[in-house]
Amino acid sequence: GPQSSLAIFNPYLDHASMAGLERVLSINGQLRSQWNNFGGGPVTQYLGANMPVYAWKGSIGADLYSYSAGNLRTNQLRFSYNYITGFMGGLASGGMRLGINQIRLDGSNIITPDGAYEDNIIQHNDPVLTAGFMNIVGINWEISGACSNNNITAALSFADLVAPNQNLGKAKYRFDRTLYGMFRYDYALTEEITLMPNVAFRTNL
Repeated sequence: GPQSSLAIFNPYLDHASMAGLERVLSINGQLRSQWNNFGGGPVTQYLGANMPVYAWKGSIGADLYSYSAGNLRTNQLRFSYNYITGFMGGLASGGMRLGINQIRLDGSNIITPDGAYEDNIIQHNDPVLTAGFMNIVGINWEISGACSNNNITAALSFADLVAPNQNLGKAKYRFDRTLYGMFRYDYALTEEITLMPNVAFRTNL
Protein backbone atom coordinates (compact mmCIF):
# COMPACT_ATOMS: atom_id res chain seq x y z
CA GLY A 1 0.00 0.00 0.00
CA PRO A 2 0.97 3.66 -0.06
CA GLN A 3 3.77 4.89 2.15
CA SER A 4 3.71 8.12 4.14
CA SER A 5 6.75 9.77 5.68
CA LEU A 6 4.44 11.97 7.82
CA ALA A 7 2.36 9.16 9.35
CA ILE A 8 3.06 10.54 12.84
CA PHE A 9 0.69 13.41 12.05
CA ASN A 10 -2.03 11.06 10.77
CA PRO A 11 -1.90 7.83 12.79
CA TYR A 12 -5.46 7.03 11.63
CA LEU A 13 -3.99 6.16 8.22
CA ASP A 14 -2.60 2.87 9.56
CA HIS A 15 -4.58 2.47 12.78
CA ALA A 16 -8.38 2.63 12.91
CA SER A 17 -8.21 2.61 16.72
CA MET A 18 -6.54 6.05 16.71
CA ALA A 19 -9.73 7.75 15.50
CA GLY A 20 -11.08 10.34 17.92
CA LEU A 21 -8.36 10.00 20.56
CA GLU A 22 -7.57 13.69 20.13
CA ARG A 23 -11.24 14.39 21.03
CA VAL A 24 -11.73 16.70 18.05
CA LEU A 25 -12.71 16.42 14.40
CA SER A 26 -9.50 15.61 12.51
CA ILE A 27 -9.21 16.05 8.73
CA ASN A 28 -6.06 15.10 6.81
CA GLY A 29 -5.10 15.30 3.14
CA GLN A 30 -2.04 14.28 1.18
CA LEU A 31 -0.82 14.66 -2.37
CA ARG A 32 2.50 12.99 -3.09
CA SER A 33 4.23 12.51 -6.43
CA GLN A 34 7.60 10.76 -6.69
CA TRP A 35 10.17 10.37 -9.48
CA ASN A 36 8.43 12.99 -11.60
CA ASN A 37 11.05 12.83 -14.34
CA PHE A 38 10.23 9.17 -14.99
CA GLY A 39 6.96 7.99 -16.46
CA GLY A 40 4.74 5.95 -14.16
CA GLY A 41 6.26 7.17 -10.89
CA PRO A 42 4.30 6.58 -7.65
CA VAL A 43 1.47 9.03 -7.01
CA THR A 44 -0.58 9.05 -3.80
CA GLN A 45 -3.74 11.06 -3.11
CA TYR A 46 -5.39 10.82 0.31
CA LEU A 47 -8.27 12.44 2.17
CA GLY A 48 -9.48 11.23 5.55
CA ALA A 49 -11.46 12.37 8.57
CA ASN A 50 -12.33 11.01 12.01
CA MET A 51 -14.17 12.30 15.04
CA PRO A 52 -15.49 11.17 18.44
CA VAL A 53 -19.17 10.23 18.74
CA TYR A 54 -19.85 10.27 22.48
CA ALA A 55 -23.34 8.81 22.11
CA TRP A 56 -21.74 5.65 20.68
CA LYS A 57 -18.92 5.61 23.27
CA GLY A 58 -16.33 5.74 20.53
CA SER A 59 -15.33 7.33 17.25
CA ILE A 60 -16.03 6.99 13.54
CA GLY A 61 -13.83 7.69 10.57
CA ALA A 62 -13.57 7.39 6.82
CA ASP A 63 -10.86 7.87 4.25
CA LEU A 64 -10.38 7.71 0.51
CA TYR A 65 -7.12 7.20 -1.27
CA SER A 66 -5.81 6.57 -4.72
CA TYR A 67 -2.37 5.08 -5.30
CA SER A 68 -0.74 4.44 -8.66
CA ALA A 69 2.66 3.09 -9.60
CA GLY A 70 3.51 2.14 -13.15
CA ASN A 71 0.47 0.62 -14.82
CA LEU A 72 -1.27 -0.40 -11.60
CA ARG A 73 -3.76 1.83 -9.76
CA THR A 74 -5.55 1.13 -6.47
CA ASN A 75 -8.53 3.16 -5.27
CA GLN A 76 -9.86 2.50 -1.80
CA LEU A 77 -12.72 3.78 0.36
CA ARG A 78 -12.66 2.77 4.04
CA PHE A 79 -14.96 3.24 7.04
CA SER A 80 -14.21 2.56 10.70
CA TYR A 81 -15.62 2.50 14.21
CA ASN A 82 -13.64 2.18 17.44
CA TYR A 83 -14.83 1.84 21.02
CA ILE A 84 -13.02 4.05 23.56
CA THR A 85 -12.88 3.66 27.34
CA GLY A 86 -10.81 4.96 30.22
CA PHE A 87 -7.67 2.97 31.03
CA MET A 88 -4.96 3.62 33.67
CA GLY A 89 -5.42 7.37 33.67
CA GLY A 90 -5.68 7.54 29.88
CA LEU A 91 -7.70 6.02 27.07
CA ALA A 92 -7.87 2.57 25.49
CA SER A 93 -9.38 1.96 22.08
CA GLY A 94 -10.33 -1.05 20.01
CA GLY A 95 -11.84 -0.89 16.56
CA MET A 96 -12.35 -2.31 13.11
CA ARG A 97 -12.14 -0.89 9.61
CA LEU A 98 -13.82 -2.16 6.45
CA GLY A 99 -12.84 -1.04 2.98
CA ILE A 100 -13.87 -1.38 -0.64
CA ASN A 101 -11.04 -1.39 -3.14
CA GLN A 102 -10.79 -1.16 -6.90
CA ILE A 103 -7.64 -2.32 -8.66
CA ARG A 104 -7.00 -1.41 -12.28
CA LEU A 105 -4.20 -2.58 -14.56
CA ASP A 106 -3.62 -0.93 -17.94
CA GLY A 107 -2.45 -3.74 -20.21
CA SER A 108 -1.99 -1.40 -23.19
CA ASN A 109 1.13 0.13 -21.60
CA ILE A 110 2.87 -3.18 -20.93
CA ILE A 111 5.52 -4.58 -23.27
CA THR A 112 6.41 -8.27 -23.08
CA PRO A 113 9.53 -9.95 -24.52
CA ASP A 114 7.50 -12.00 -27.04
CA GLY A 115 4.93 -9.33 -27.85
CA ALA A 116 4.22 -7.73 -31.22
CA TYR A 117 3.61 -3.98 -31.26
CA GLU A 118 3.37 -2.65 -34.79
CA ASP A 119 0.79 -0.56 -36.65
CA ASN A 120 -0.94 0.37 -33.36
CA ILE A 121 -1.73 -3.30 -32.72
CA ILE A 122 -1.00 -4.69 -29.24
CA GLN A 123 -0.37 -8.41 -29.07
CA HIS A 124 1.34 -9.49 -25.84
CA ASN A 125 1.54 -13.18 -26.75
CA ASP A 126 1.10 -13.83 -23.04
CA PRO A 127 -1.46 -16.27 -21.53
CA VAL A 128 -2.28 -13.89 -18.64
CA LEU A 129 -2.05 -10.29 -19.90
CA THR A 130 -4.65 -8.62 -22.06
CA ALA A 131 -4.23 -5.53 -24.22
CA GLY A 132 -6.93 -3.52 -22.43
CA PHE A 133 -7.88 -2.56 -18.90
CA MET A 134 -8.33 -5.19 -16.21
CA ASN A 135 -10.43 -4.24 -13.17
CA ILE A 136 -11.39 -5.93 -9.93
CA VAL A 137 -13.41 -4.80 -6.91
CA GLY A 138 -12.81 -6.39 -3.52
CA ILE A 139 -13.03 -5.94 0.24
CA ASN A 140 -10.30 -5.55 2.81
CA TRP A 141 -10.46 -5.14 6.57
CA GLU A 142 -8.45 -4.30 9.67
CA ILE A 143 -8.61 -4.84 13.43
CA SER A 144 -6.80 -2.37 15.64
CA GLY A 145 -6.02 -1.49 19.25
CA ALA A 146 -4.46 1.57 20.87
CA CYS A 147 -3.83 3.23 24.21
CA SER A 148 -2.92 6.80 25.07
CA ASN A 149 -2.27 8.98 28.12
CA ASN A 150 -0.71 12.40 28.61
CA ASN A 151 2.71 11.32 27.32
CA ILE A 152 2.59 7.91 25.65
CA THR A 153 0.64 6.70 22.63
CA ALA A 154 0.88 3.16 21.23
CA ALA A 155 -1.09 1.27 18.59
CA LEU A 156 -1.06 -2.14 16.91
CA SER A 157 -3.14 -3.15 13.87
CA PHE A 158 -3.62 -6.24 11.71
CA ALA A 159 -4.84 -5.85 8.13
CA ASP A 160 -6.17 -8.52 5.77
CA LEU A 161 -5.30 -11.52 7.94
CA VAL A 162 -7.65 -13.49 5.70
CA ALA A 163 -7.11 -12.12 2.20
CA PRO A 164 -8.69 -14.13 -0.62
CA ASN A 165 -7.26 -14.12 -4.12
CA GLN A 166 -8.99 -11.74 -6.50
CA ASN A 167 -9.12 -12.28 -10.25
CA LEU A 168 -7.40 -9.57 -12.28
CA GLY A 169 -8.14 -10.78 -15.78
CA LYS A 170 -6.50 -14.20 -15.85
CA ALA A 171 -4.07 -13.21 -13.11
CA LYS A 172 -4.49 -13.42 -9.33
CA TYR A 173 -4.12 -10.50 -6.92
CA ARG A 174 -4.14 -10.52 -3.13
CA PHE A 175 -3.47 -7.89 -0.47
CA ASP A 176 -0.64 -8.87 1.86
CA ARG A 177 -1.42 -9.78 5.45
CA THR A 178 0.16 -6.82 7.25
CA LEU A 179 1.05 -5.85 10.80
CA TYR A 180 1.35 -2.15 11.71
CA GLY A 181 2.72 -0.72 14.94
CA MET A 182 3.60 2.65 16.44
CA PHE A 183 4.91 4.10 19.71
CA ARG A 184 5.19 7.81 20.49
CA TYR A 185 6.36 9.74 23.52
CA ASP A 186 5.36 13.40 23.88
CA TYR A 187 7.84 15.54 25.82
CA ALA A 188 6.85 19.16 26.48
CA LEU A 189 9.86 21.45 26.40
CA THR A 190 7.72 24.53 26.92
CA GLU A 191 4.03 25.37 26.71
CA GLU A 192 4.50 26.02 22.97
CA ILE A 193 7.06 23.34 22.01
CA THR A 194 6.60 19.57 22.33
CA LEU A 195 9.05 16.93 21.15
CA MET A 196 7.41 13.78 19.73
CA PRO A 197 10.00 11.02 19.26
CA ASN A 198 8.33 7.97 17.74
CA VAL A 199 8.86 4.54 16.25
CA ALA A 200 6.63 3.00 13.59
CA PHE A 201 6.84 -0.22 11.62
CA ARG A 202 5.00 -2.13 8.91
CA THR A 203 5.69 -5.75 8.02
CA ASN A 204 4.07 -8.51 5.98
CA LEU A 205 3.03 -11.68 7.80
